[in-house]
Amino acid sequence: MPSPSETPILLPLLGGIGIGTIISAAIGYRVAILNLRQASIGALRDDIATCLKELEVVYIAVENVRACENGENDGDLPTLVKQRQEARVAFLFIHNRIRLRLNLIDPLHKELDDKLYVFGTVETRVPNPEAVRDLVEIAGKLLRREEENARWWPLARTIRFVARLIGSRSRPGRTPVAKGKKLPETK
Repeated sequence: MPSPSETPILLPLLGGIGIGTIISAAIGYRVAILNLRQASIGALRDDIATCLKELEVVYIAVENVRACENGENDGDLPTLVKQRQEARVAFLFIHNRIRLRLNLIDPLHKELDDKLYVFGTVETRVPNPEAVRDLVEIAGKLLRREEENARWWPLARTIRFVARLIGSRSRPGRTPVAKGKKLPETK
């Protein structure tokens, strides 16, 4: 048993070790969550890039089959049809994998899903460049926001809410003013 003179030193030491352990566990948890979110963001980015590549393959395969059916191409039709089916299956696989990664309750995620859905049917020789550009733009917004959320977690929602509040109250060219106060006159 410690003597009364050793007790004041021992208790703060044990308390410090306990608090340090708790802080270390909290930081470790935060780092683990951040690593998982970054891995998820990277996987979504890779899936979107692969989806765009598979989309081009589908359009090329469909055009090859159309050319062969119209006599413009002397390729083997059964082989071309098989290639078209394989390309479509690869595109649908990656498309569905992206959908599984999305939170379809979130409006930005839903918008990305809608942009991907447009490419479900092939009606032209090449994908619509504007639709592809819109898809890439929405994907970029989504990935940037997800990275921001990962960086600022658990404060991301609060920061976004405050930013929206500040943004909705201010107008371009004017500084926000508290109620009942006037801006100083300029001469």
